[in-house]
Amino acid sequence: IAGGSGPAPPPGPRPAGLAAGAPTGRHSPSGLGGYGGGRGLAGVKLESLVPERSKPKAFDEVDLSHLKSSTKRAPGYTEGLPPLEALLRERGVDFSRPDPDRDIQLPLEAFEDTTLRTRTPEEWQELMRDVVTGEPTSLRCRALRQQEDGCGRWQTAAVSSWDAENQRYVLRWSGGAEEKALGVHVLFDGDDPVLFADRLAKALQSRRWANSLLKYHYFIDSMPEDRSRRIGRESAARIAAMAKSGMWDANDEFADKLNATLHALVDEAQVEYIRVQNLITFEKVHGEGKLSVLPLNLQLPPPPPSVEVPYLAVKVLPSWDESMGPPDPNIPHGYAQAFEWFCQASLRVRPEVCMALAATRGMCLDLLQERVFDVNFSQPMRQQEFIEKEEAAVMRLKGRLGMWVNTIRSRITQALQTATVKWFNTNETSLESYRASKLRPLLVCARLMMSNAFLLLGEDNLASYASVIEGLVPKRCEFPEGNLALKDVRNIIDDPKSENGERVLEPIFKQTLFRVELHLGDLMAIEAELAAQAPPPSDDKDKKKKKDDKKKEEENKPPPEPPMYFELSSKPDDFLNAVVSSFDKGISAFQDVHSVESVLLPHLIRDDHLDPNFTRTDPWVRVLRDRIAEACKAQEPWLKGVLKFVDQFKDLVKMDPQQVLATVAQGDGKSPKEVRKLIEDLQQRQSDLMECMPDEKEPIPVGFYRIETGVARAQLCEKLESTVQLLLKHLADQLDRDIHTATGTFSDMFEKLKTEVNNIEECSDMRDYLKSIPGELGKLKGGVQEAMDLTDLVEDLRYVLPAETLDARWEMFGASGNVKAKAAKCEEYLDGRHKEFLDKQIGDQKAFDERLDALEQVIENFGQHQDINEVREVADKVKQTNDEIKACQDLVREFNSREILFDRDQTDYSNLGTMIKTFEPYSNLWKTAGDWVNNKEAWLDGSFDDIDPRYCEGEVTGGIRLLFKTIRTMKEDEDLKNIVGIAEQIKTELEEFKPYLPLVTGLRNEGMRERHWQQISEKCSVTVGPEMDGGFTLKRLIDVGLLDYVNEVAEVGDRAGKEFTLEKTLNKMKEDWEPLLFDLSEKYRKTNTYILKGDGEAMVLLDEHIVTTQAMMFSTFKGPFEQDIDDWNARLMRVSETLEEWLKCQKSWMYLEPIFSSDDIMRQLPTEGKRFKHVDATWRQEMVKTRDNPKIIDICATEGLLEKWRECNVLLDMVQKGLEDYLETKRNGFARFYFLSNDELLEILSQTKDPTRVQPFLSKVFEAMSKVTFNPDNEILNMISPEKEEVQFVAPVITHQKAVEVWMGDLEEAMRVAIRAAMERGVQTYPNMERTDWVLDNPAQIVINGSQVHWTAEVEEAFTANAVLQYAKKLSDQILGLIMLLRKGVTKLQKTTIGALVVIDVHAKDIIYQFAEKGIVDAASFEWMSQLRYYWEMDDRGTENIWIKCVQTSFPYGYEYLGNSMRLVITPLTDMCYITLMGAQALSLGGAPAGPAGTGKTETTKDLAKALAKQCVVFNCSPEMDYIMVGKFFKGLSFSGAWCCFDEFNR
Repeated sequence: IAGGSGPAPPPGPRPAGLAAGAPTGRHSPSGLGGYGGGRGLAGVKLESLVPERSKPKAFDEVDLSHLKSSTKRAPGYTEGLPPLEALLRERGVDFSRPDPDRDIQLPLEAFEDTTLRTRTPEEWQELMRDVVTGEPTSLRCRALRQQEDGCGRWQTAAVSSWDAENQRYVLRWSGGAEEKALGVHVLFDGDDPVLFADRLAKALQSRRWANSLLKYHYFIDSMPEDRSRRIGRESAARIAAMAKSGMWDANDEFADKLNATLHALVDEAQVEYIRVQNLITFEKVHGEGKLSVLPLNLQLPPPPPSVEVPYLAVKVLPSWDESMGPPDPNIPHGYAQAFEWFCQASLRVRPEVCMALAATRGMCLDLLQERVFDVNFSQPMRQQEFIEKEEAAVMRLKGRLGMWVNTIRSRITQALQTATVKWFNTNETSLESYRASKLRPLLVCARLMMSNAFLLLGEDNLASYASVIEGLVPKRCEFPEGNLALKDVRNIIDDPKSENGERVLEPIFKQTLFRVELHLGDLMAIEAELAAQAPPPSDDKDKKKKKDDKKKEEENKPPPEPPMYFELSSKPDDFLNAVVSSFDKGISAFQDVHSVESVLLPHLIRDDHLDPNFTRTDPWVRVLRDRIAEACKAQEPWLKGVLKFVDQFKDLVKMDPQQVLATVAQGDGKSPKEVRKLIEDLQQRQSDLMECMPDEKEPIPVGFYRIETGVARAQLCEKLESTVQLLLKHLADQLDRDIHTATGTFSDMFEKLKTEVNNIEECSDMRDYLKSIPGELGKLKGGVQEAMDLTDLVEDLRYVLPAETLDARWEMFGASGNVKAKAAKCEEYLDGRHKEFLDKQIGDQKAFDERLDALEQVIENFGQHQDINEVREVADKVKQTNDEIKACQDLVREFNSREILFDRDQTDYSNLGTMIKTFEPYSNLWKTAGDWVNNKEAWLDGSFDDIDPRYCEGEVTGGIRLLFKTIRTMKEDEDLKNIVGIAEQIKTELEEFKPYLPLVTGLRNEGMRERHWQQISEKCSVTVGPEMDGGFTLKRLIDVGLLDYVNEVAEVGDRAGKEFTLEKTLNKMKEDWEPLLFDLSEKYRKTNTYILKGDGEAMVLLDEHIVTTQAMMFSTFKGPFEQDIDDWNARLMRVSETLEEWLKCQKSWMYLEPIFSSDDIMRQLPTEGKRFKHVDATWRQEMVKTRDNPKIIDICATEGLLEKWRECNVLLDMVQKGLEDYLETKRNGFARFYFLSNDELLEILSQTKDPTRVQPFLSKVFEAMSKVTFNPDNEILNMISPEKEEVQFVAPVITHQKAVEVWMGDLEEAMRVAIRAAMERGVQTYPNMERTDWVLDNPAQIVINGSQVHWTAEVEEAFTANAVLQYAKKLSDQILGLIMLLRKGVTKLQKTTIGALVVIDVHAKDIIYQFAEKGIVDAASFEWMSQLRYYWEMDDRGTENIWIKCVQTSFPYGYEYLGNSMRLVITPLTDMCYITLMGAQALSLGGAPAGPAGTGKTETTKDLAKALAKQCVVFNCSPEMDYIMVGKFFKGLSFSGAWCCFDEFNR
């Protein structure tokens, strides 16, 4: 249909099939208008063949200035014009009368000539804005207002805006009514009335012509076909023969397909031929005026001007001579030049071109034999097998297409190599030269042939694929009633040969496509779905508000279908997706196939691909795709029917054998009879299951699915059998426990009764046991009978009991009598043994009395020992007497305890205590005396080196104290006064020896050395020492007079002890270092070298030893070891310094080594890299030496090692300084890098070659961005939060060949753009959707803040309408709606979103209820102004954005992605913090919330940042902060515009 921005259709009759408005499809001669048309160049894009100068310009490139008459007309031009109505009447348009075109259904705007506009609608809309304020204004105009009688009037109106979607102006009449009007019905003040009248008249006339042409051609298409006027058979055969004559290398296999295609093309030509004949007849009759059936108001366009027919059929080319002036370069002069130009302009004058095109055509015909899909479905497949099979077919085709293009390239190359002219240079290096050469049209022609082959191949294969899928689907599927519904399922197909036109396919002959296994459902998912479907709790009785209309509608909805307890191995949607996806992949196989130009001229043309002439959006492709989808969807009810049938066994799915067993066994457990009934029911259920469900040998064909229930059947049977066996085993185990419990009790009785008694204690215990046996046997009697009954029940259920259990049953049955007989025998045995024990006790006590008498006699005779010379013999006798006393004490305790068991009175043995008290003085005296006599001889006359000074001192001082006490006791007893003298004598001798003790302790010091003996000898003027004359004994030392020099000896001995301590400490320190080695057993990571390990103990020991050594250096006793101590101190200090420098170097080396092992870092820091390599070489060399000698004390004291490590540390400091400068440049490139540590930033920078490896660090840069999605070109498509929420970017972020700080900045910008786009969509769609649906349709951040935008607007509307209380109730209903949404079941992600939204909604509801209570209805009130209010309004840049306002602060929304996180509950204190912090921001100040720990200061600040969508960095302050760290942080905040929360700032 003529229209749009082009001119009106040219007058005159149109050629057949090309007339404006001619129907498209099978009656269109060229077939360009619809599917099924001509095949020659169908679908080929010819843009590349259109010269640049002939291509239509874009609208913004067209110069319209010549049409803006208002700028060219003279002032007052419109004043002299007649009214608009008169101008229109001059052009034949009069709206004061009923519209004669009112029956025309064609839209008038389609026929408007836009070249006659003075301004476009967009330009008029720009004028509808105030120049100063930017606020929308209205433009005055005159517009056509339709009346009820069909007339129209031009009235004054004001245009407010342009509706681009409906192509209408929105205007308001003077009465206030609003209406939308066409652009051709609106004349703006200041517009050109003449051009407007021309434009409107031309549009009306064009529409009349188009309507008439539609009727005209419809009449022609409706004429009957005259079969006598067909193309003759010979002519048709000749046309087909000529078409086949151009084919190359067509084999017999392709002949059938080619003939079928040719027949279809000939039939189509026949139809077009008949139509042209009808058109000729119609024109002839109509021209003669003999046709009266056409409508009278039919207005056809005027005929085109006739073309002058030349007199001669040959164009005479003018010759040229100099008299004619300069020649016209565009006109050939002479036949030779014209022929030359023709040869240059034509392709087919060259044989090599014809050869190349013929080869291309032949390859295109060969391609038509290929198959896109593998439709040989001989056996049913699983879903994955089907996908892999079709993917393999598509991949095979892709490989074939690649070889096909290369073959065409080689054929064209071979043909062009035979060329005798230099027109076809395949080595051309200039793109401009190639475009001007003959080679380009040749390759374009070959390209069109290849694209057309793609179209034919695609049409055939896609249609074939759809037909095969549809052929596998029966007309319907029926399930008979009863238990055999699955076994007798009927697939019904159409069969014209049958009586009723239908036929039932036998299951064995039904071809199926997919294998589907029936599985048991997931019980946890089913329970969750049931919980979601459960009705909510009833409303409180005190609630007065009724449910709103939405809730009533939900109640009237049919209840949701209960969940199925069985499921298929794959869902129907999965199969649908698999079939349709394979269809789509077949289409994609034709994509990305390189064109012949790109493979022949890869150096000039890159990434150029063939156009397959069809896409997924083409109508015929969509039709095929919809047919496939409908065929798959038609089978879903049949599959649901299978699931509903097997759902009768859902109780078996829910059954848990262990739970059944636990139910039976819980508490006291069910009785055996109840268990038996349960087992029989389960066995019957198993029989029913096996009858209803076929096994694996009986597949169930349902549509193109083969349902296999064998797995589910086996699982349920196994579950039933398992349950039965568990119950039987439970009974058997119970029986076994009962039998073994009773048998074990009897066995214990037998063992106890067999025990022999060896004393009266065991005899008494056995008698007590015999008394308890009758009661125990009574308890066991009932258990024995129950066990016997249970055995009979288990055997009736055909459960095979072990032989051991059966034997134990009879053993248990007869054990009671055996126990009684054994107890009687045991009673007789105990009586005899009791008498034996009593007789023995009496005899033993008599013997013990005699023993006590003898002991008393011995003690009394001790007073006779008064000779000190017998001290050794008496001392031995004292020892023996003490042993005898202890033995008697043990016997007394034993006799008294047994007398109680014999029921006899206890014998009094108190005389034994009297004897012990009497003997004590004798024991103390003679034991001390004996020890002194022995020690005195050894100490005085024995070797002085054998004396233990501590033992000597203890014996002497302790003996004196003990004898002092003993003498006092003896003096009080008259019988002991005779031996007091002996005690005093021994005491005197001990006191006389006591002065020798200082001599012994001083000279027996461990530190005594030769120098000390010399010092003593010098002081005493006597040679003293181990080698002294007369023997080295204490007596000798006393004889030489050392007692006179006790103080001097003590002084020397004390010095010797102190010096010995120093010597021992020094040696101990050296010994402690011997086992300390560096642990170099394993190499450090992948560095192929080592690091120091095991230095921790060395450092602790080093600090301790340095302190100890320095203390020794100040000791007054260091003299003999002063040099050793100084040397040791110097060695320790060197080791300390070396180890300190070594560890410092190791720390820096371990930090820098992974950094400089990256090639990227080495390339960017060459100077620092060289310095580090020098240090690295030194490190590796020294670590090899250390591994050979790992002893710490030796290697750290090596000469020159300390200086090496100091040099390395200087170089490493320089490297770190350069590294810091380098990182500073990267941070300047992307400000958020300031908030990363150096380690994290370096890990990012070391992965610049692979942007995907930066993902682990995204959450440190963007808090709510866990990862992003990359496409194969490393472009970022979307961002994903830690909660797995995805947000698509508006445009991909390109990372290729970009530095990481650059594309990170692009990612930040893309994040903000994406959030703004999502926010704009959310704000605009909120009023048009159900709020619950809107919540689930948008990201969490949009849900939170987008809802607050509308909350703000609705609150202010409620203020205006004085409906605050009603709005508060609406907010309550919104919260209830969210609760109901949760009960229906949502995902975990959506649950988090709703939770955060409820927090905000509850606060919003509470605020509005407070307003209602306080009567606040003014939007300017402080209570409302102090809230965080969200507005979607225009900013200073002319774009709409969110602005957050609080009191006098207006803050732009930051669009930082927040993910799907929870929000803090808002309290009055939170509101106060928000007001304060927002005010501080407005004044460019900071805030410092103060309060006790844990009150939410930090979280409130972070939540305010979330509310404003600002990045907020939380920094935990510490005493280690310095000005450098703070400066770097503030620099990052300044660059990025982020907020920072300095936590614990008071530290």
